[in-house]
Amino acid sequence: MRELEFRAWDKDKNRYPRLWTVEFGHDGIDDMLAITETNGSVTISKNFVLEQYTGRKDKHGVKTYESDIVNASIYSDEKPQKLIVQWLGSGFVIEYEDSESDLVLISEFVGSLEVIGNVHKNPELLET
Repeated sequence: MRELEFRAWDKDKNRYPRLWTVEFGHDGIDDMLAITETNGSVTISKNFVLEQYTGRKDKHGVKTYESDIVNASIYSDEKPQKLIVQWLGSGFVIEYEDSESDLVLISEFVGSLEVIGNVHKNPELLET
């Protein structure tokens, strides 16, 4: 079984706090989140983006989360593309324009995945 781990982007402070616990409101994830940081501070807000760890590490051993921007290619003879890791109901996928279905499970990118940033801290990586 894979490890369940999350990170939370704080839209008010533009940062990822070092999480200790995450608590949900009465209406679940769409309600307020209470974030307790490792330093003991607590923030209660609706302005967090909760992102799940995919259970996979990139070729350098970096944990891959949803909303990460990765350099990836399925085939060894093609140039890597900058792509975004997404959650799609039943698994983590990467929108990959050169595939038949456009969405490819993250497990198809064995050994070729490299985390280079995320959509919050590094949106400039997605500019063409």
